[in-house]
Amino acid sequence: MTQGAVKTTGKRSRAVSAKKKAILSAALDTFSQFGFHGTRLEQIAELAGVSKTNLLYYFPSKEALYIAVLRQILDIWLAPLKAFREDFAPLAAIKRVHPSEAGSLTRLSAGFAPVLYGDAGRRAAVNG
Repeated sequence: MTQGAVKTTGKRSRAVSAKKKAILSAALDTFSQFGFHGTRLEQIAELAGVSKTNLLYYFPSKEALYIAVLRQILDIWLAPLKAFREDFAPLAAIKRVHPSEAGSLTRLSAGFAPVLYGDAGRRAAVNG
């Protein structure tokens, strides 16, 4: 493989990673606001700045994207638990393990419950 091919592959890899990150961020915002059933892939794609077709290239279905959002949230939440020590407060552990994510903890916390439970309330109301 030539050096030029390596550079192209590296750029492509960064572009793919950036697109996935934008899609996941848009999905978190949209699922948090509208719940699973109230969210349309077109909304997420528009917010992420990609086409619906491009979104479906990275995540083959709304369910797959929803699961990816949940995994991302849980990964961020659970990683600090592995590093917990009794003498560290939870937020301090999060800042130590994920300093760049500590600032978005409030957003994730606010988004986590609606993503998980947003549709549960509707189901309970419908099912009586």
